Amino acid sequence: MDEARVRFSFTARRRSGDDVLMVRGMKKSFDGRVLFENFSLTVRAGERVAIIGPNGVGKSTLLNCITGRMAPDEGSVIWGANVDAGYYDQQQSTLHPDKDIMQEVWDDFPRMEPDRVRSTLALFLLTGDDVFQKISTLSGGEKGRVALAKLMLKRDNLLLLDEPTNHLDMDSREVLEHALDDFNGTLIAVSHDRYFINRVCDRVIEMRPDGVTEYLGNYDDYAEKKRRMEQGAADPLAGGRTRTEIEKEKRRLRLKKESVEALKKRAEDLEKKIHDAEASIREMEQALADPATYQDREKAEALARSHREANSLLSDLYADWEEAAQAAEEAESGQ
Repeated sequence: MDEARVRFSFTARRRSGDDVLMVRGMKKSFDGRVLFENFSLTVRAGERVAIIGPNGVGKSTLLNCITGRMAPDEGSVIWGANVDAGYYDQQQSTLHPDKDIMQEVWDDFPRMEPDRVRSTLALFLLTGDDVFQKISTLSGGEKGRVALAKLMLKRDNLLLLDEPTNHLDMDSREVLEHALDDFNGTLIAVSHDRYFINRVCDRVIEMRPDGVTEYLGNYDDYAEKKRRMEQGAADPLAGGRTRTEIEKEKRRLRLKKESVEALKKRAEDLEKKIHDAEASIREMEQALADPATYQDREKAEALARSHREANSLLSDLYADWEEAAQAAEEAESGQ
């Protein structure tokens, strides 16, 4: 098993851009009941985000909206450059019930040697004649292992996992955690498994019926900050700091790890993005100033919404550029 862990782990076949995913103002309702609204999230390369909350608050629905499997009522999803997104569906709806395990994997990776397919399945404790069982005869945990094996072989740089440890036994959970240890991509996981979150994640998003709160750290950090909040701490995020201060601190720590050349390149790339964003906003404003636009109400509302989202994104770009330029200047003066 240890040898298999060395050979098989979640690895990305290429690097994504620094901005991996931006969700802006997302809302979803069912039968007149709002599951969530005004949900916004920015995920950067290398981050490992856990989404937690009570059943029925819309965590799995949120992932479905992000991945395009479901249409949100409002809001937008902006993908970064070179993002390859892999999705783990806790319902395993993409598996084919009439295939056996070996066929299920091999059909998706036909160039792979049979021995390597079997070795990958063995990592998830599917060995011997087990690999010839029909998908329809498998337990929920066994289906989960097959889906995880396929996801590992895809080598995507963004993993979106919906309750990945559900139905997995202790050995299988340990295999999954080990496989994710050295993952060089980005991770977003809906999970209620505090042990998994502690091991794998460094940021927690708590969804509740009355709103969303972000916490830096793993599940234990989240629990401690909640405890302090209940005891009257000034701020649930981090000892009295505002969300804006938290974001600045996160960016500052990331930027400290980069070289002067990388920081200058980041600043230049951000300048180009700012230029493009400003040009796009000007075009929208010209259209919004045209009376003909308002002959189609839905089109006008969509354009106004896009204009608001573009201005919000531009503000983020300016903040990122200012910090990258300052970090480059500080790094250069310190050399």
